[in-house]
Amino acid sequence: MRNFSEIRAFEDEFELFELPASRLIGLEVRNGGALGNTAPALWGQAFESGAMDALKALPQVLEGSTYGWTCEYDPSTDTFVYIVCVLTPADTPVPEGFTHRDVSATLVAKG
Repeated sequence: MRNFSEIRAFEDEFELFELPASRLIGLEVRNGGALGNTAPALWGQAFESGAMDALKALPQVLEGSTYGWTCEYDPSTDTFVYIVCVLTPADTPVPEGFTHRDVSATLVAKG
């Protein structure tokens, strides 16, 4: 099993990796349902406000990688939380104005 930090983008191969306990840090919006697709505006806001620069300055599990993370689906509104984020080592301090989610050590697939 390879370490998560060994993932390489754009390789056409299915692989499993070990992800250590980590913390997602970023900006979030509720997305979907009657709200529509709010994710593109959040990405724009992240770049235009300088938030992306602040996120990229944090220590990262996979250097230089940004993510669109989805979680917390609400079936009553058909919406979910969408987070523009970086994946950092567990217990990384969260800068003011940002949100976070903690991720337990797990296996992840790339394919």
